[in-house]
Amino acid sequence: MLAPHILIEAISKEKGTLTWLPNFAYNVLADKVHDDWISDFTLNTLRMVINCSEPIRHHSHEKFLLKYKKYGLKERSLSTCYAMAETTFAVTQNPPNQPIKKVMVNRDKLANGEIEFTNDSSKARICVSSGKLID
Repeated sequence: MLAPHILIEAISKEKGTLTWLPNFAYNVLADKVHDDWISDFTLNTLRMVINCSEPIRHHSHEKFLLKYKKYGLKERSLSTCYAMAETTFAVTQNPPNQPIKKVMVNRDKLANGEIEFTNDSSKARICVSSGKLID
């Protein structure tokens, strides 16, 4: 992504409603796009910004939303899916306007293949759902 602000410009000027991005793009768009480059743009037409990566990172969604909510991005526009080239594109996707499901699990147990839910954020890994199977 040599000029990531071009995506924001295109969405704003063309009144884009959908975009699929890999997780790293959320980070690049949050970290590398300067506000003065996009001050005249809006993302209020976006119905869904779909994270189509494996794994999907909760922190990336938080950074992206924090950066772009002042440009009209709605939290419920964030979505997820699991995509595979072998299936042409997507296998699962979070339904439109639905909150993304996530769980906090003990990251040390997860590293050993075990699932243990926790509320202790200092020991947690937040796992983000890729949504439901697409018919």
